[in-house]
Amino acid sequence: MFSKQARSTGVYQPSGEKYQQIDEKIHDQKSLTEMYFLSLIDNVVTSARSTFGYVAHSI
Repeated sequence: MFSKQARSTGVYQPSGEKYQQIDEKIHDQKSLTEMYFLSLIDNVVTSARSTFGYVAHSI
């Protein structure tokens, strides 16, 4: 999963769509997966606007 569509950092971003999607079950699943992956990282730097980073830190 990490090597599929890897970014410059070499990490795959499951929910990397260009716009917000509402009521899309597959997008919701990708978003939860991304938050879970972020929660496994020992040190992560996020912006103040990063809701995914905020949720991942809480998991």
